[in-house]
Amino acid sequence: MKTCIVVGRHKFLPDQERDVKEKLGCGELVYVKQVNDINKDILGLAKEKGAAAIVVQALPLPLMAQLLSQRGRPPVYFLKMEARGLVESKEEAEEWQRAKPGSRIYLPPPPTGGGYRLMEYVGPFLEKRVVIEEEPVDP
Repeated sequence: MKTCIVVGRHKFLPDQERDVKEKLGCGELVYVKQVNDINKDILGLAKEKGAAAIVVQALPLPLMAQLLSQRGRPPVYFLKMEARGLVESKEEAEEWQRAKPGSRIYLPPPPTGGGYRLMEYVGPFLEKRVVIEEEPVDP
């Protein structure tokens, strides 16, 4: 089993934990819950621990692009979650989650209102690149 760096603050869903261990072969997990500097917080730690992979639960897109652009880094895997819709009541959200408790979660409505957001884990993906095209905006 290999050492893997896990970037994210959330507890693994049962299906995520299984995939990290079985599909990615991670035994020892070293968690990074806050990223301020890609080189120090993720890559430096990966080098220090001899990590064979970096597993990302959640990372802002610009930081993911920066991470993937680094040479000599271990492979980066993303534990992909997909939005499955909104429901109005907590009861509906709980019923939906019960159908696949190992891979489904729901998020409460925001303070401004709205429904319960349904999210489903779909698997680990090897991330190869992220491209962000920017254009300056003149004042």
